Amino acid sequence: MGLDHPARAARAVRQRAGNGQPPTAADAHPGDALVPARDHLPLAELELERSAAVPGGVELLAAPERDADVMHRHLLAGDRLVAVADDEVVDSELEGNVAFGLLDDRPLHEDAPYMERISDHVWWLPPGPPDRPSLCAVVGERWTLALDAGSSRAHTRLFLDGVPTTPSVVVYTHSHWDHVFGGVEIGGLVVAHARTAEKLAELAQRDWNDDANVNEHIRLELPAPRTVEIAQADIVFDDAIDFDLGAVTVHVEHVGGDHCDDACVALVEPDGILFVGDALSASPEEVLTTGKALPLYDRILGFRATHYVEGHHPAVETRSELEALLVKARDAANGVVVAGDGDSEYFANAFAV
Repeated sequence: MGLDHPARAARAVRQRAGNGQPPTAADAHPGDALVPARDHLPLAELELERSAAVPGGVELLAAPERDADVMHRHLLAGDRLVAVADDEVVDSELEGNVAFGLLDDRPLHEDAPYMERISDHVWWLPPGPPDRPSLCAVVGERWTLALDAGSSRAHTRLFLDGVPTTPSVVVYTHSHWDHVFGGVEIGGLVVAHARTAEKLAELAQRDWNDDANVNEHIRLELPAPRTVEIAQADIVFDDAIDFDLGAVTVHVEHVGGDHCDDACVALVEPDGILFVGDALSASPEEVLTTGKALPLYDRILGFRATHYVEGHHPAVETRSELEALLVKARDAANGVVVAGDGDSEYFANAFAV
């Protein structure tokens, strides 16, 4: 399978074309014991040994300030973030705070040209051409975490200009180029599933100036001669990893699927937002299989979410909207197709291949 293919939203209609701008448009349990200090790895060790597996609990020391001259973008010295892997949860009990200001609230709609604050803790940059996916920042009282990194430094700078504090950590939902090329611009720690980490190493070895091996979307995003830097994983997990950012937690879980075997989703609580990435999308060949897709639908709806952000859909969906979409998908998988319904016909074609 190619590493540079474009992704589609999990429905008939993709993001709308535009003028190069964005489209107009887990729980932390207080009673849990802290991971002993001896199980914590300092940031210096993680930087010396890339792709280090998470040993139950990892203490991440604050990185140097990136943007001292930009208002609301600084972490107080001494702040720390506690991350835990494979369904373990840690109550951080950390002191310190993040000084940040809230952006003006804007209505949630498809025609907003800017970053939108879609919940108490989540900021969302909608997808845009040529193949830029959704990016989210989860802003806690102590730390900010990015969900996916963007398709280029320029895309990521647009994202960073809209968030109230610079993320210190970025979680990749999978390894496809449009979600990871901007990771170096964030400059924080990179967290990825083990399969994603392996594929990042492959991406770093690829000749991205060989136009015979890159798609049109990459050529548009990064005209030749292009410099591509792939930020490798600092923290690698197998099944799941949790982050306590201060008043908000992020649970990241590997789910797989037809689109790619390393797909992960992220549940933000108490906001009730599930960042789906491209997990629900078909394969690069536009194929869905009942063996992978139908169990994945159940798994996605099993998360305690009320709203969903997909990688290439230009609107935040409610639970009822996603449920209705997945009913069409299930019906199509069983041969029930509604003539003239674009979603139904799309799913029928995807399952029939």
